[in-house]
Amino acid sequence: MGPSLTAGLRLGGYAFAAGMLLGPIRELVLAPAMGGLAAASLEAVLLMAVIALAARLALRPPPAVPWAAALGAVGLVVGAEVLLGLLFTLLAPAMERVPRSLAEQAVGLVPLAWLAAQPFLRRG
Repeated sequence: MGPSLTAGLRLGGYAFAAGMLLGPIRELVLAPAMGGLAAASLEAVLLMAVIALAARLALRPPPAVPWAAALGAVGLVVGAEVLLGLLFTLLAPAMERVPRSLAEQAVGLVPLAWLAAQPFLRRG
């Protein structure tokens, strides 16, 4: 595995960890208090700030092959999200989960795009 991909995987790990911390706060505290869309928007802003800070750590020195770093970061986050969703479905099928609206889900694409952009923004 090349150093650019390794740096991207490290960044993806930081981003996923931040999402694991902020997601329950969004669902259990913010969404009931301010509504799902507002909570998702606030979480997205906080997540983007964390991603920018994490990129300074994970992408030092700047990756020589930024697309490999972007692919590693986004691939790790999306893959981990899919596996976590499957795990929750298998372990707790009867658990009541309020479905998120399409607008709330779409807000999550903004931090993902921001994550993919970081290796290109941190160059040279």
